[in-house]
Amino acid sequence: MSDIAKPTADGICVICGTKCRTSRYVRTPLGPTIAIAECRICGHVFQCPHFDKSYADDFFNEAYAPGHENTYFDPQLKLKHASALYDAFHSKCPSARRVLEIGGGLGAFSSVLVANGHDVVSTEMSETGVRRAKELFGLNMHLGPVDTLPPCPAFDAIIMWDVIEHLPQPDVVIETAAARLKPGGWFTVTTGNYESASRFSGGDTWWCWAADHYHYFSPGTLKRLVERLGFTDFHYDRVIRISVPTDGTAAAPHPNPLRFLNPFHLARSINTHTRERLARWRWPDHWDIGVMLATMQKAPAGDVR
Repeated sequence: MSDIAKPTADGICVICGTKCRTSRYVRTPLGPTIAIAECRICGHVFQCPHFDKSYADDFFNEAYAPGHENTYFDPQLKLKHASALYDAFHSKCPSARRVLEIGGGLGAFSSVLVANGHDVVSTEMSETGVRRAKELFGLNMHLGPVDTLPPCPAFDAIIMWDVIEHLPQPDVVIETAAARLKPGGWFTVTTGNYESASRFSGGDTWWCWAADHYHYFSPGTLKRLVERLGFTDFHYDRVIRISVPTDGTAAAPHPNPLRFLNPFHLARSINTHTRERLARWRWPDHWDIGVMLATMQKAPAGDVR
């Protein structure tokens, strides 16, 4: 596969409909180069054109397979993280009993929902993920996009954990999901925050740049998108992240006490602190939120807002 795949997007901003074009290229941490556009009207940032979707399909089928070397996909880590996410979900959606999870991955969060007495339906695009969810947690996840889900009773809540950035057309998926949600039901999303100090200081090394991440939201652009699709009461907060485990065989290296005498280290330190201060000035309400958890509600029936 070439670094920059064939165009798969028309350059139309999913937030405001403005025609956009590529403004720069980013070499992602995993290697592929992606083309980025920033909407001059609403500020939304997205791939333009989109990297070939087959890259994501191949990546996740491999990542979800047993023995994958990337510990981020370790089932026990996923389960530990899911338990922390459940506490956040339950605090924000306390009365939700029937839940749809879109992009269930290995099934860790859905298994935690089931263990806590929820009625759960989960979808997943990866055949490997669906198979592993059955093996690991005994779950029967639906293979395919949400619009292929058979008819069923409406849900009290819909969840997308680290999924929205993977969707070439998030507005279409959210609108389809909203039709499955009860009026007044909750919709909860996590995703990286483009307007954060970690992105601003990280530059092209920001952890969220990826060939399978098509959209890079801020609280403002995400709010504008979901309100257009009929959601109200938008709120956002930070997400608790569980550290990747180590084998414990190597002690963490002690920092060199003379490192501040190194002019390159000093320059990097000054640059990082300067960028952090600028981020705090530009985005005072969310500069320190690297990953945001956004919760909103479907407008009640008859609400014309």
